[in-house]
Amino acid sequence: NNSLELSGALEIQNNSKEKFNGILYDAFSGGTDQDLWQQDYLIHFLQNYCDPKSCSFATYAATGNLKRALKTEGFVLDKKSGFGIKRESTFAIRNF
Repeated sequence: NNSLELSGALEIQNNSKEKFNGILYDAFSGGTDQDLWQQDYLIHFLQNYCDPKSCSFATYAATGNLKRALKTEGFVLDKKSGFGIKRESTFAIRNF
């Protein structure tokens, strides 16, 4: 229905089973919450929330765990300049 809904924190398990075509991952930094940037967590998150056929993913971060998780889940990374003091950010897309 072409609407945007912001509804608070996401759980690791997607209880609605709705998959998304776009993810703007703006999680706390790894220094604040390391779990949100662990490769296993990211893979599980991508499997639960990203549409398996078409999804774009963007975040301010550019960690190795994140890049490996995205590649594992079939995303193609597009290296982007960072924001503010960040050298690099991440944009990835999956189209099957």
